[in-house]
Amino acid sequence: MERYKFTRIAHADYLFHSPIGAAKLATLLELARLSPGSRAVDFGCGNAVVLIRAIETYGATGVGVDVSPFALAEARARAASRLASGSLVLREGAATEYVSISERCDLAVCIGATDVFGGYRQTLLALASLIQPEGHLIVGELFWKRPPNPEYLKALGATKDDYQSHAGNVAVVEEVGLRFLKPDGRSLRQPISVSARSPCG
Repeated sequence: MERYKFTRIAHADYLFHSPIGAAKLATLLELARLSPGSRAVDFGCGNAVVLIRAIETYGATGVGVDVSPFALAEARARAASRLASGSLVLREGAATEYVSISERCDLAVCIGATDVFGGYRQTLLALASLIQPEGHLIVGELFWKRPPNPEYLKALGATKDDYQSHAGNVAVVEEVGLRFLKPDGRSLRQPISVSARSPCG
């Protein structure tokens, strides 16, 4: 419980509880092709800003799942002042438990929280199992911009194998049978958050 409290304090001055900005989020939501009645689920939703934007902009409905009662309390306060009752449901608990009971959705999101599924590849597979054949994923994963210095790894308590390069993340998406969508003119290899689309069934 203390961990979640301290995490909330650390993010107090940030609108997003992840390394994503408003412009990038707008681009990703546009790629997801949401419309009134679309259903979105966000695992590790934090203060639910991603879902709130999707609901406000596209008339979608959303479910946010997070283990932090402090983040969810902020999310409820934000939603109460901005959204129609019932358009956003917030659940406290483990993402893996919710996946087993979740209905199919049009958009599944996990930004900066792939550890809840046991890693990046496992997150892609879990979310892909939830979306409709024409649904989309937005997954944000850490990556090394350059080979990490051993001293940096020691201070971080990490190993170089904990994360891949951005190109390595792209390769994993393709390995599990998903494909990227990108704005026109944006290089696939630029370090932007992932928006992946399931193969047509």
